[in-house]
Formats: sequence, structure tokens, C-alpha cells
Amino acid sequence: MKKRLSTLVVMLGLSLMWACNSYKIIPDRELAQIFHDAMLVNAYINNDAGQSAIDSVNFYEPIFAKYGYTVEDFHYTMDKFSRRKSSRLSDVAEVMLLLLDRESQELSLKVEKLDTIESVARRRYSKILLERENIVTKEVADTSKLYFEFDGVRPGKYAVTGYYTLPKSKSLSNRRAYINAFRKDSTRRQMVNNVMFPRDSSSFTYQFDITSDDMERLTISFNHFVDEKERPKKPNLTIHSLKIEYTPTLEECVERLFNEQSSMRIFADTLLHLTNPNFAKE
Repeated sequence: MKKRLSTLVVMLGLSLMWACNSYKIIPDRELAQIFHDAMLVNAYINNDAGQSAIDSVNFYEPIFAKYGYTVEDFHYTMDKFSRRKSSRLSDVAEVMLLLLDRESQELSLKVEKLDTIESVARRRYSKILLERENIVTKEVADTSKLYFEFDGVRPGKYAVTGYYTLPKSKSLSNRRAYINAFRKDSTRRQMVNNVMFPRDSSSFTYQFDITSDDMERLTISFNHFVDEKERPKKPNLTIHSLKIEYTPTLEECVERLFNEQSSMRIFADTLLHLTNPNFAKE
């Protein structure tokens, strides 16, 4: 009887020891990784207006499973932390913050690279539609030099830049830079309507976007008057420089750059075994 009781006590003790050791203590480094992942999940939940706040730790169960632990292991580890004389939970939190900071810096670098790619794409596919110098108009017959027309207009960004001289006179003429985009049905959309003031060597920059596909023609006039009575007998306008530049949409620029780069063959087909029929069977 005593032997049986002794055996039972030993078995009970072993059972208790097994029960105490059935939960794993999560090492500090992995605990920091778990905190890191949980912070990202929290950020996602808080950013999603359609999600309600989730308080249950069970929501993070897949995170614990990712590192080979259970929710019970997490509770057991946190309980051990609370029993430590000198708690190191702050050290774990510091590691978590370092991980988040490193990822933030890497993400910022990726954004900078993306911005660089976009800038390269824009510069690469920008096109100068017109570039002129010393457009001098002194007579009425010269005013045709102040009108420009472009067909095949496409969505994108347009920039009209340059310098002009318009001599001062007793009466201020209401001369305007007038830019219109015309649709296929001949309806128009006014892009620019700016007064050209009498000045010596005045710079101008007109920028506008065409976003729709239904535009097909663009007209630019530096000799437009709202009131024809204000039109002077002598134009007396000199455009020292004029540049009209077109840049496709960002999506088109990036896609063209990608297609151009992806078409470059770095390795021969024979090196990659792409032409080997046995490779296809494997």
C-alpha cells in the first residue's frame, strides 16, 4: 500500500512538473518580433474605418503561431515578466521600436527610389512640341506668327514658357495669352486666359493638364482680345523665346519605362535553358 501511495505521489509530481513546463517562455528577441507584428496589425485595424476595435488577444493568435507559440505561451511569458525582480519588458519594447524604425527608414528609401523612378520616367518621355526664338510682330500681317495649333492632343501635362516684350503705350491694350483644347465634337475647354501686360522682357509660364481622351486639338494665341475695340493697329509684340513641352501621364511614363527596360535581354536563352525541351518536362 505504501509502495502504491509512493508511486502515486511520484506520478502526481511528474504530472505537475509537466503541467508547469507545458507552456514555453518566449525569448526576448522573438517577443519583440511578436510585439512588432502586433503593432502593425493594430495600425491596420485603426486605419480601417470599417473595423471595430479588437481587444481580444486571440485575434493575434496567427502571429504567435508564426513564431511557433500559442496564446497560452504568451500569457505564461508575460506572467513570468511580472514576477521578475528587474523586469526587462522595456528592453523588449526598445527592440520592437528599433525594428519599426528600421522598417520606416527602409520604406522611406523605397518611396525615394519610387519618386526617382517617376522623375526619370517623366524626363525620359517629355517631348518639346515647339521651340522658337525672336518672334517679332510689328505689322498686322505678322500676327499669324502668334498663333499655334497642334493636333493629336493626348492626356498629360503641358507647359508653355518663355519671355516677351510688350512696349508701354498710352492706352493699355487688353492682350491675352489664350489657350484652348477642342474636343472631337468641336466643343472647347479653356485652359489658359492670362493678361499680357506691357513690360520689358517679362517671363511667362502657363501649365495645365489634359485629363480626358476626348481632346484632339490644342490652340495657343498670344494675340487674343476680349474686346476687339482694344486691338491696337500695331501689334508691337516680341516673343524672345517660346517653348511648348508635353509630358504624358505618370502612369504612361512609368509603363513605357518598364516595358522598355523589361525588353532588354540580360541573359541568353541558352544560359537559362529556356530553349531546352527537357527543361520543360522537368
